This record gives sequence, C-alpha cells and structure tokens, in this order.
Amino acid sequence: MIGNKVQSGLYYGICGIIVGMIFSIALSQWVWLSMRFNIGLLIPLFTLVGVFISIKINGIKPLLLLF
Repeated sequence: MIGNKVQSGLYYGICGIIVGMIFSIALSQWVWLSMRFNIGLLIPLFTLVGVFISIKINGIKPLLLLF
C-alpha cells in the first residue's frame, strides 16, 4: 500500500514537472504575443488557469456553487 502511494506520488510529481515545463513555455510564448498585440489577452488566460487549477484541487462542485 505504501509502495503504491510512493509510486503514484512519483508519477504525479513527474507529470506535474512535465506539465509545468510545457505550461511555462506556452505562457512565455503567450506573454510575448500579448506584449506585441494586447496585454488584455492575459487576463482571460489567467482566469481560465485559475478555474482549471481550482477544479483540479477541489473538484467541480465548489465551482458550481458560485453560479
């Protein structure tokens, strides 16, 4: 049981690092584009990211209570 927890912890840690790297690359590209076009483009992006993170952490039910 403990071995499974450690394994899944390592798995999620590695996945998190990979996703974080991809996200940071994508974010830097988006920042560069929005600097050239319109800085307001960043606001909906960060809103979506915040919603996505809160769904990942808490599930969808707390989010539905807001509406």
